Amino acid sequence: MSALPTSAPASASKKDAHPHSPSKSLPNYLDGNIMHHVFSLLPLKDHIELSTLAKEFTKSWTHNRKLLFGDKMYPGRPQKENLVPMIDRVFNSHNGPVIDSFQLQIDPKGVEELIEKWLRICITKGIKELYLSLSSSPDFILIPEFLNIPTLKVLKIESCDIEVPPVVTGLRNLHTLGLRSIIIKDGELETLILNMKMLINLDLGFAPLITRASFFLREHKHFRALKIANCFRLVNIEIDCPTLQCFHYRGPAINMQFYQVMPLVDATFVFITINNRDYVPPSRIQNLANQALHARVLTTSAQFQEALTSRYREGVLQESQFRFSNVRELHMAMVGGMFCNPYDIIMFAKNCPSVEKLFIDLNDYTLQYGVYWEMHQMPRLQAFNHYFDQLKIIKLIGIRFSRAEIHLLEILLKRSRFLETLIFISPKYARKRIMKPLVQRFEDLINSWKAPGAKVIAFDHHNDESGIYPSHEHYWS
Repeated sequence: MSALPTSAPASASKKDAHPHSPSKSLPNYLDGNIMHHVFSLLPLKDHIELSTLAKEFTKSWTHNRKLLFGDKMYPGRPQKENLVPMIDRVFNSHNGPVIDSFQLQIDPKGVEELIEKWLRICITKGIKELYLSLSSSPDFILIPEFLNIPTLKVLKIESCDIEVPPVVTGLRNLHTLGLRSIIIKDGELETLILNMKMLINLDLGFAPLITRASFFLREHKHFRALKIANCFRLVNIEIDCPTLQCFHYRGPAINMQFYQVMPLVDATFVFITINNRDYVPPSRIQNLANQALHARVLTTSAQFQEALTSRYREGVLQESQFRFSNVRELHMAMVGGMFCNPYDIIMFAKNCPSVEKLFIDLNDYTLQYGVYWEMHQMPRLQAFNHYFDQLKIIKLIGIRFSRAEIHLLEILLKRSRFLETLIFISPKYARKRIMKPLVQRFEDLINSWKAPGAKVIAFDHHNDESGIYPSHEHYWS
């Protein structure tokens, strides 16, 4: 971050003056008040840089509304001992009536009182968006005073302890709540969101003490999206929310009860296992699949495909009865699988007849062959006559061109008559510049299988410039 302006520099001669020198007056066609207002809406770093455009703007940064500080905001990773005095000076010099946003990423040890001071200044100036990332420190506790801010609309907290009062009344206008790596206990989350009647989005991640979470939100008429990730002690989730549209979950396959919930339009069920071979009853996942039958964007893991695969029932091999007719984008992440193979993937995709974009992430997983595959599934796959006529894009992430992966690729390409784009991404641990030579090795096979007009592109995992990405990554934290 450039040094904070102190005073206007001395005027330079006309000959030597830079066209954007502070000594240059504001052009007549620009209204100073309008420019001051526009600049105040920019992040502070950009505002300070633009304050050199004309002498009228030299001190305009003291009215800035977006105070964003931390390693992620500034190149060079400023040291804490330099960052803290700079932030304190900004707050001491702030003359504007409003602060819209305050974003702070810092280790709070030794500066707790200053952080509380900055927060209190934000409260007096009607703060609307607050982002705190406090470096996994147990030294700072967000006390009830900072959870009762009536003007707040966005609150995102990371690596912090929260002192939740018995009643939270000051967040009635909040529409977005994000809690990551926070210390919050069973029941406190429900207390926190009880009176947030304007809440739209809730994001909960890495809450190590929570074992049960209940979301009884019938009175929250605006609530749309719930995201839960990596809460490994969580064993039960209850959801009663008629307005919920998007549900994203990443973690062990636990018990979930959905009550008054409309069909989801955007769903993620990524199940991960701690011991990598934990058995999950198919019925548990099948109950969740009912919630995603009308989704347009669906992200799943291997256990989802395994639970919905064809099964022998009373001596007869029966196909899955689940049909995801509205899915336009399907993202299958092959994590946590036990026996998933090309047959399970193809049959699951078949039950998404409207799919247009198919992403399959094969990182960290080897497609399984075995006796059951040889005796029952391979013959059925050889007789497979379904066409994916809506499919326009296939992206295979982490492909190594193993025998099973080639088999999967062959069926997908031969049955996608109107495919436009085929994308290969190398495994995440592969050496650089491996993907294009690998694809060239199988180029003749690929060309013989794919639709005539489909283009084939390949990238290494660290340099994916395809411009085509899943709507939701499966490994968020």
